[in-house]
Amino acid sequence: MNIKEMHTSIATEMNKINSALFENILEQEVDFALNNSILRFIKQRYNATSNLKGKGFEMSQKRIDDLRTLVTNYSAKAFLPVSFDPDINEKVVFYFPGDYMFAVNSRFKVAENDCGTFTYASASLTTNISTFDFSLVTDWTLFRLRNLTSGYVLNLGSGASNYNTTEDLTFVIRIILQKLRENYNYSEYEFYYEYYNGSYFKNQLVIVNKTTTTWQNSIDNGDSYVNLATSSNVKTHYTNAPTISVAGKLVQEDDIFAMQVDPFNKTVSDFPLFYTSNYNFNIYIDRNIFVVTDVILSYLRTPRTVSYFLNQDCDLPDHTHPEIVSMTVDYLLEAVQAGDRYKTHQEIVATNE
Repeated sequence: MNIKEMHTSIATEMNKINSALFENILEQEVDFALNNSILRFIKQRYNATSNLKGKGFEMSQKRIDDLRTLVTNYSAKAFLPVSFDPDINEKVVFYFPGDYMFAVNSRFKVAENDCGTFTYASASLTTNISTFDFSLVTDWTLFRLRNLTSGYVLNLGSGASNYNTTEDLTFVIRIILQKLRENYNYSEYEFYYEYYNGSYFKNQLVIVNKTTTTWQNSIDNGDSYVNLATSSNVKTHYTNAPTISVAGKLVQEDDIFAMQVDPFNKTVSDFPLFYTSNYNFNIYIDRNIFVVTDVILSYLRTPRTVSYFLNQDCDLPDHTHPEIVSMTVDYLLEAVQAGDRYKTHQEIVATNE
């Protein structure tokens, strides 16, 4: 189903024939319910404890097919932490891509020397980034973003007049990000909102430029364009050539330091210990024996934000759409009819993780 068909299906399931019982529900409200239902659907399929079948992602062919369109592969350097990190010599940091949602599988490229003393080598990597402050936009229909190299111009169109630049800010920004990611792959650019590699850019779009180009924006319907602000982001990484590719061991942060002093459980080259924090993996190394240079991550990306007015369809497999529509109908019927709303809401909270 496309987004228009999903809205029609929801209206059909909610209303008695020719009754127009719930015609006062706005398209934006249906979109809100749909996006909530999509996230609920993903979480229930991902986690085995969140659904009646007791099967999580990849535990059955149905679960694999439910979420297959979201599975994404990504590889990148693992960097040394910031200089004031007390564990700067004991770990490396791998930053998640901007559309990361849930990890599926991870592998680490490791450089080691089994035959003698290992000597590590490191170097700085400079990344050029462009930023745009969304607080400058006063009308989404007038906003333009263009790439001078490819000639691509992002234009939300007349449908954007239905969204407010304050109340609907993050909603529209999610759509802008997904439009950019669908037009460019990771080998050219990466796109983030506010957080990038441990740095915070309030209200700002962050474009990581892996090719030489210029990005420009217009907030007056394209009558005039200005270059996006540019800056450099410098990170240090190990330059030793990787010799093996291994899986790591995910541990709790409060356990990892006790494990590090245990000779039978500490991090080793064929089984590095790591934990997850904010926007990254923290991977522990032993610079006398081995270092981690790169990470290969398979993950479930953030689903597309659907929008009736901006014609953004659901990107989950088509066979899941009737289930999502039914979940949305249940949500809306309880929202407008109250009844056992509180009880059901508590059940939803209890089963979603």
